[in-house]
Amino acid sequence: MSLQAVDQYMLQISRDEAVQDKVRDLEPTDFDGFVAIAQEQGYDSFTQEEFYQAADKVGGEFGRWAARMRGQEVSDELSDAELEQVAGGKGDCSSSTVCFSTFCDNMC
Repeated sequence: MSLQAVDQYMLQISRDEAVQDKVRDLEPTDFDGFVAIAQEQGYDSFTQEEFYQAADKVGGEFGRWAARMRGQEVSDELSDAELEQVAGGKGDCSSSTVCFSTFCDNMC
């Protein structure tokens, strides 16, 4: 799976409540479950490294989730860039995965 496909899957998660519910039920380190949900949605399998690359590029909750999967300590506070995106309604789910935070309580 290409990084672009991982990006598309993460965007689907941020927009699709049914997929969000499935992801929310996973343990934060259950990468295999995350890939299984992707496959259910029609995406090919992808590696953890591909997910990490895509999540690090996108940042937001996906970046924090990837860091937790690596066993890193992560702050739940938004970065300055994330705050800038959502300040005054500037951010939207079509261009940002900051919206992932709306269902990420169990994962992050």
